[in-house]
Amino acid sequence: MRKKNNKKSGIVYLLKLRFRSGKTRIYTGRAKKGRLRERINEHKADIRNGNPKNTYVGRAESFKEIGWMPSTNMYKEEKTIKRKSPKDKIKYINAKKRGGK
Repeated sequence: MRKKNNKKSGIVYLLKLRFRSGKTRIYTGRAKKGRLRERINEHKADIRNGNPKNTYVGRAESFKEIGWMPSTNMYKEEKTIKRKSPKDKIKYINAKKRGGK
């Protein structure tokens, strides 16, 4: 029996953005399974090209990957993470990645 392909499944990731003003922000994003590297490269290109209208990440001076986690419903998971404080976002991702909650 074939396994049903869940279109909502994917990866939720966190980036730490550093802006020219010196401020830092935690960015929460999502990607389909297998497309995480592609999304990271898109963010790098946005910063390199200096195109702030393209994405929020494009406005930053640089970024660092904090972590990622697999998800069966990446839309719901991203929404949940975005409601948390920056410290709680990191704790949540690390706990989920190890299989905890």
